Amino acid sequence: MHAGSGNRGSDRDWSFRYADPYGGFNPYGWSDADQARFAAVWTRDGDDLVDALIETYGAMWPWVCPRRLLTRLPALAESLHDLARRKLIGQGHTYRDRSDAVYDHAAMYGPFHAARARRSWPDAPPQTCPLCTAVFTAGQLNPWIVRQFGPARWCKQCCI
Repeated sequence: MHAGSGNRGSDRDWSFRYADPYGGFNPYGWSDADQARFAAVWTRDGDDLVDALIETYGAMWPWVCPRRLLTRLPALAESLHDLARRKLIGQGHTYRDRSDAVYDHAAMYGPFHAARARRSWPDAPPQTCPLCTAVFTAGQLNPWIVRQFGPARWCKQCCI
């Protein structure tokens, strides 16, 4: 049993905080110019999708945004892919020659900064795992866990 192990100080916090301009991830050189190009293709439907993701995923919402854009707003996702393929965004990224990596990054950081400019959301609150009673926050879950299992319900160890 690993009761209580979910809230160790050494656990990385992957959450995107409203007040933190870097979010829970390496911004890979995402710049004001990238954001301006992103804003030129971003739509109100994109804002609506982000609002729904915030309601469902809280501070972990940017991690699911790239996939949700592909399935819910494919034309908007294609516009971001096009910017990446044409090397108009994300050229500070380590993998700038990989348009798929640049798209994923743009589909997280573009909406993150756009949302920060228009609204806030709460930090990930402590939760108790119903399986082992460990106290944890959604931010302690690796992004793959959130993408695989959905909103935080169980601690990292129980998910694994």
